[in-house]
Amino acid sequence: MRTEISRDADAGLCDVIVIGAMKAGTTTLFDMLARHPEIGVSREKETDFFLGHRVWQRGLSWYADQFPRDRRVRVEASPNYTKREAFPGVPERVRELLPHCRFVFLARDPVKRALSQYTHLALQAPDTPPPDKLIGSETLRHMVDVSSYARQMEPWLEAFPKERFLFVEFEDYVQDSAPTLRRVARHIGVSETWGFDSVAQSNSREMVAKLPGWYFRVRDGSVGRVAKGMLSPQARSRVKEMLSFGAERRVSPVGREVREILIEQLAEDARRFRALSGLQGASWTV
Repeated sequence: MRTEISRDADAGLCDVIVIGAMKAGTTTLFDMLARHPEIGVSREKETDFFLGHRVWQRGLSWYADQFPRDRRVRVEASPNYTKREAFPGVPERVRELLPHCRFVFLARDPVKRALSQYTHLALQAPDTPPPDKLIGSETLRHMVDVSSYARQMEPWLEAFPKERFLFVEFEDYVQDSAPTLRRVARHIGVSETWGFDSVAQSNSREMVAKLPGWYFRVRDGSVGRVAKGMLSPQARSRVKEMLSFGAERRVSPVGREVREILIEQLAEDARRFRALSGLQGASWTV
């Protein structure tokens, strides 16, 4: 069964956005969507167009040029769109330009997701506070904010009908991707035949840990931004694979006290999110 999606007035714009959550499988899902014959994904996985900052100033023509014209459904994935404390106003901007858009939100055990975010950040940013300095830090507050899924979804559910959103449990997706991919296909209105039955995780901690520290400094600098605009996502992935040959860098484990803070601060939001999303979260810490 296929659900037809109404096209927006500008046919070059996006139909579906994977809005989060960070470190919950969005890169892996984006890579799978890119392999579907009816789907055209954005050149930049995370266009971040609707954050309202410098990318927004590039205008609609830049955003439309992110998507191929020969695919029936266009998709992007920007987990920053569900970081309301850092980037307010995103759902309202999307509603203004993409009133018919549909959304996918991947949710992972909130505590494990927060810890994965910390590891990812510590591997890339040398100024990340060490585990024994996390309590009371802005880093820990941000980890809690991003894992507060119900709170992150509130402005989205005010801007769009609930049926526009598909909620996916990361743990189910990793364990058996085929049923999840069929659900995604039905939600966004493409064939349920993908041509493969299982997926490998992209942007994994192991790959990030093997990339040399200078890679992230170059990537986030002016040279990296220019190179990013010139290389396709596939070419950038090949570069990362070629550079992931060194010894795996280690991040000191987060202590029990921080974990207990995460559990305490995320438990109520996790309860609310289960109610609004319908996900079970049976294996979650909270």
